[in-house]
Amino acid sequence: MNGLHTITNPRERDAFAQEVRNADVSVPLYITVSRQKPKPKTITRSNAQNALMWMWLETMGSYTGDGKDGMHSLMKKSRLLPLMCCYPEDYPHAPRLFELSELYPNDWAAFEKAASTADLSVEHFTIYLNELEQVAGNIGARLQYPEDIYAKAMGRFRTRREAMGAGR
Repeated sequence: MNGLHTITNPRERDAFAQEVRNADVSVPLYITVSRQKPKPKTITRSNAQNALMWMWLETMGSYTGDGKDGMHSLMKKSRLLPLMCCYPEDYPHAPRLFELSELYPNDWAAFEKAASTADLSVEHFTIYLNELEQVAGNIGARLQYPEDIYAKAMGRFRTRREAMGAGR
């Protein structure tokens, strides 16, 4: 008796009640009852995405003189927070955080921790990485594209060589 049970009629209710009655009580049984459909669990950023982000932030920070942490802070404010505001159902705190950061621009450090890449889904993190690529191009920083990390992070190809059509 594992998993989600959706009850939409008396027969399903009675079948579930029978499962509960027949459950092995020698081990705990945890039941949650809700009238709301549960949201599917979102898979958050991948390790490859995080590694690529830090590699790129280090390159960009070295180029601008801000360092990787300075660049991380700048990108969180200028790119990450606006991105999160585009998906208020996934990041309900983002619009208010953006509003506060605009009202108090000198107090960004107080809000910065609330805008975290750790909250991003894999899909949204890919969008964020594309934003970083764009900024790097605009400032003239040359990013590295290690085949193994880039392909996993962006979910495009196993290797850049495959992307170029080699080996056919």
